Amino acid sequence: MGIILFLLISNNVAFEHLPSPFIAEEFMDVKRVDSLLYFVTERGLEIFSWHSGNPQRISRYATEGWAEGVYVVGDYAYIADHYNGLCIVSVSDPATPALIGNCDTPGKALDVVVSNTYAYLADQENGLVIVDVSNPSVPYLAGQCSGIGHTYAVTLADTLVYTGVCNSALKIIDVSDPAYPHVVGQFPPGEFVYGIDACIDDTLAYINCGFWSGAIIHFAVVNVKEPTNPLYVAGLAIPATNRGLEKVGNSIYTNTQDHGIHIIDVTEPTAPFVTGCYDETRWFGVGFMADDTLLLATHFLEGFSIADIRDRQKPVTLYKHENIVWETMAFDDDHDYSYFSGNIEENDQFWHSVLKIADVSDPSIPVVCGELYSTGRCYLYRGSADYPYIVYTIQRHDSSFIAVTDVSDPYTPELTRFVEGNGVLELCSTYLYCLDGRKLKIADIDHPSFWVDSLVIPADGYDICIMDTLAYVTVRDSLLILSLLSGNQLGYCYHGRPRAIRISTDFPYLAVPYTPFPGSSFGFLLFDVSNPVSPSLLFDTLIYEEPIDSIALYTVACEIKDTLLFFCRTGYGFDIWNISNPDSIYRIANQETPYCALSVHLKDDVVFVEDMRSIELYRAIGLGIEESSFTETRMKESSFEAMPNPFMAETKIKYCLLERAYELEDRCVSVELKIYDVSGRVVRDFLLPVSSLQLSVSVTWDGTDDCGNRLPQGVYFIKLETERGACREKVVLLRLSFGPGRYGLD
Repeated sequence: MGIILFLLISNNVAFEHLPSPFIAEEFMDVKRVDSLLYFVTERGLEIFSWHSGNPQRISRYATEGWAEGVYVVGDYAYIADHYNGLCIVSVSDPATPALIGNCDTPGKALDVVVSNTYAYLADQENGLVIVDVSNPSVPYLAGQCSGIGHTYAVTLADTLVYTGVCNSALKIIDVSDPAYPHVVGQFPPGEFVYGIDACIDDTLAYINCGFWSGAIIHFAVVNVKEPTNPLYVAGLAIPATNRGLEKVGNSIYTNTQDHGIHIIDVTEPTAPFVTGCYDETRWFGVGFMADDTLLLATHFLEGFSIADIRDRQKPVTLYKHENIVWETMAFDDDHDYSYFSGNIEENDQFWHSVLKIADVSDPSIPVVCGELYSTGRCYLYRGSADYPYIVYTIQRHDSSFIAVTDVSDPYTPELTRFVEGNGVLELCSTYLYCLDGRKLKIADIDHPSFWVDSLVIPADGYDICIMDTLAYVTVRDSLLILSLLSGNQLGYCYHGRPRAIRISTDFPYLAVPYTPFPGSSFGFLLFDVSNPVSPSLLFDTLIYEEPIDSIALYTVACEIKDTLLFFCRTGYGFDIWNISNPDSIYRIANQETPYCALSVHLKDDVVFVEDMRSIELYRAIGLGIEESSFTETRMKESSFEAMPNPFMAETKIKYCLLERAYELEDRCVSVELKIYDVSGRVVRDFLLPVSSLQLSVSVTWDGTDDCGNRLPQGVYFIKLETERGACREKVVLLRLSFGPGRYGLD
């Protein structure tokens, strides 16, 4: 597939957030209605069908906020959507949930219960909010009780609402008049106490709380017959509790978060005791559901699980929905494949990773075609692909390894090499370059001994980029250019910006993002590397002068696509800059991402963002992603590629004109095939009349000019032009000579 040149025709750029199959979601809360499971994640609502065996996801609905609580009544799911308030989603057809109404609350909606025509929300800093939902399409604020502290949970019992408050007592609020809710009692009384959540059974309240009563009490039984004067009955010193509390029969299920869901026998309320604990995973969400036989628990990033709790002492996991945290991506645009690596955490000590290969011929709809599982954690936010291999690093306990996977058949990837090693990886043909401290180690994937050579660099390296026979390496405050043939340093440019990492190059530009220290600014540098002996700094910009968090020290990245530079700003999303004129470089767009943008890749008009734990997809609208000489429709009229690429002796240029014979009749089509160097000079010109009966043709180029002279190594552009339009392919000509001691063994 040819390389597309981008022409910026407008600064009015918008982005369409596309669905992605590579999403890691925080499962926060759940409700079960018959055979349907309604989960909320920070992305919105997810509906699963479950009869027996494994639950099957049947639909998703993305909300605009950060969904944390859900309550389902009849045909509606009521969602506490954080800064987006209350969302009412129709689930009459679970396969196609649709937003019906929205009421933006003053604070941040965290939990919700619904009764009759009112929804009661824990609105964090705004306390309790009551919304009239008699008309689900037009919900409106009916009343509120503010000034009671940061409210996290709500429980309704008749005309009383029990609100869990962070760092304060649980409040008992009279809501008999929704327009004027008011506090009538609280528990525990006094200072330095808190009550987070409660469930009510007749005159008893079971509370997740924290206070001192001879010991730290995190679970309490309280008599609330007189709401104005709740009386302590009994308590337990269990691990610190969180939102999430249910009573089933004579058992209380309480969320202790990191320590699992404790099961407490309250047959005798004055003497509660722990009968069991479900601690399948390290993390628990804020919501769960239990009945006589089953426990349905959310686990934040670790997904959710279903457990058999008929034996309260030994709950047994029946199913666990594993949530993959996506941390690495790499692309092979020449073959329209992308590679995504994610991790699944079993516990603190054990991880396994998965590599998924997706067909991105239509980048807006990646289609997974192959996968490979490995033991260990893919722990570097970096992968590198060059057909037919992809490389990435895996950590197993205290040891690090480099994994080489053959992806020549994307449907059945095969792990071919697994060797001990660590560092920043860059793959070029069958040669792997590993930047490890002050060494640039070189491996031949096909060689039995793997490692074949190494170069010493003057300081610890942060990142590496290979182009032709040159290695571009960033150290603390400088850019180094090394010859891979001689091992010598050719060029050097001091830039004075510490921690320059995740570089990108598209000849003749090289971009170096830099991240100083917390509390400082960060930005990118743009170099002209057309002369490797004396690279020159063209541009230095500061993106933000506000304090940045520690993760930004390691994750700022960029990518160059012709005259566009895509710059990741970690917690601030990504920018697009116009670098067509080094004297006038400017930002044309910014898009925030849900988490923390770590790297970016442009495929056609779709931007792929490695967003800390998910791969986000954005279609760029109004960016002017049009070929400068050749439109998208014209590109579709020809299939065009050069293989191999890079090449040494020769490359075969194949093209197929997808014209219809009845449009051409029997006349010949004039086809021009020209090869340009990076200065724009034509070095080889082919004039090829092609009959309409012979629309598929291949031409071999041996790296010589029209006079038969051998051309120097470097980047060249092959341009195919017909009367219908044109397209272009970039190729790299190598003039390498591997001898003893250099990419070989003596």
